[in-house]
Amino acid sequence: MTDLQRIEQAIKEIRSVDSVRSLFERLGYPVINPLPEDISQLPDGARQPVVSVYRLADLSGGSPVRIFPVELNHPTIRGTDIRRFLEAFYRRYPLDKTGGRRRLQGSVKSKWELPSLTQ
Repeated sequence: MTDLQRIEQAIKEIRSVDSVRSLFERLGYPVINPLPEDISQLPDGARQPVVSVYRLADLSGGSPVRIFPVELNHPTIRGTDIRRFLEAFYRRYPLDKTGGRRRLQGSVKSKWELPSLTQ
């Protein structure tokens, strides 16, 4: 099994915020114990499909990385519901002072190298 297949299998096996944390930890991200995020200030329509949101990482620096697993109250969700939640969520938690519209600086690698998931 290739590393990409291992990652795909690990994603399919996600059943809890702890399994999301474990996946990103195995990928080499410095994750923290899940911290619940308060989404009570988001509009009702944005909160409606969401059960819970947790923070697993919030790394700043050259390429900011934030990991927020979101538990939905239904196994299927409309694209408009996702968009409504994400727009409200990113207004509340912007990526940077420009509201997430930071321009990429530097060069982009032409080849992605995935960390190994072998144990």
